[in-house]
Amino acid sequence: AAATRDPERAIDVLVDRNATLERNREIERRKFETAANQLQFTPYVRDHGWGAQDPARWRRLGETLSETALLEGAIDPDAVWTDEFRPADEPIVAEYTDRIRPTAE
Repeated sequence: AAATRDPERAIDVLVDRNATLERNREIERRKFETAANQLQFTPYVRDHGWGAQDPARWRRLGETLSETALLEGAIDPDAVWTDEFRPADEPIVAEYTDRIRPTAE
């Protein structure tokens, strides 16, 4: 949540931890923005809350990994994932979800 509030600061912290990234700061910024916009700010997250896992995306990933022989057999996201421990009522989760709703539409 803090990184998406202040992406430039997040990149600064990333570069501080790995100085070789300094020469690629713009690339790191673009990677961060792409991940945020295409992985975090999805319609599924907007509708189900921050940290919610989209079973359809996990199924596609499992199929891809199986097709490329990186995973033996199929996976059933419903059998291996639970949102039971995702604190949906925690302020940081609720605030994040509310904050991304307008940008995800």
